[in-house]
Amino acid sequence: MPTNIEQQKEIFLNLLRHSFKLQQKDKILIKGSILKENGLDTDTFWKVICPLFKKEGVLRDFKTFNLSDLSSSSFYESHPEYRSAIDNLKELFEVRDGIRQRTYGTYKDIYEEIEDAKNNILENFEYEFIVDINKIKKSTDQSVTSYRHPLSEIKNAKIKMIDILKDGTKLKKVTIFINTNYAHPKEFLRRKNWGLMYQLAEDQQIPYEKGFLDYFNSNKKNPLYAREGYVVTKILKQEGLAIVPEIKIGLITQKTVTLRINSA
Repeated sequence: MPTNIEQQKEIFLNLLRHSFKLQQKDKILIKGSILKENGLDTDTFWKVICPLFKKEGVLRDFKTFNLSDLSSSSFYESHPEYRSAIDNLKELFEVRDGIRQRTYGTYKDIYEEIEDAKNNILENFEYEFIVDINKIKKSTDQSVTSYRHPLSEIKNAKIKMIDILKDGTKLKKVTIFINTNYAHPKEFLRRKNWGLMYQLAEDQQIPYEKGFLDYFNSNKKNPLYAREGYVVTKILKQEGLAIVPEIKIGLITQKTVTLRINSA
């Protein structure tokens, strides 16, 4: 992740140049997932880098949402996946003969589904940047292949292996690497399903739980499929009263990740 303003400026300029080469117009659309992948999803980017590029004339304008909008459900309500999660919440209990009956999962399961929907919406939100074509064209011959849309490489690909970053501190997020793509880690909140996935990588089996098995093997809303673009893949299997990996799933240290990136 870029650590200072000059690094962010260089990364963003290269990203604009590459996007212009693909889109060939002054209104450039960049998904939130691309900004996040390049460390440009910060307050510094929106409040410092973009206004600075506008002042320098590289950007004529840029459009995003107000951060205050994120606290309002109206921002998400036009998206089917969010509405579906909210409908599940409303149907969590239904009244039959004056008694509330549980009809769908648990509050925790549904709130995780809602948060996943929100994250997916934000990462697929297309931010609009109006550029000065003459300034962007000057250096479009520079190599910026690292800024290709990640889905261009993985769309319809199956998940063949998952490495999970070893984390003794049990931080809030789980970091994973899919199909040895160590240069592009993916992060997920360490809630029920990803907490169990970390445990599975560590112990190579966990007690059978149908919801966990289905979430990774067949749930199209799982961000591995909905957000990252992989085809739904059977990555887990049941053996007796346990769940075990169907593909290679294990822990990896940061040292090993660094060595593999450097040797690539």
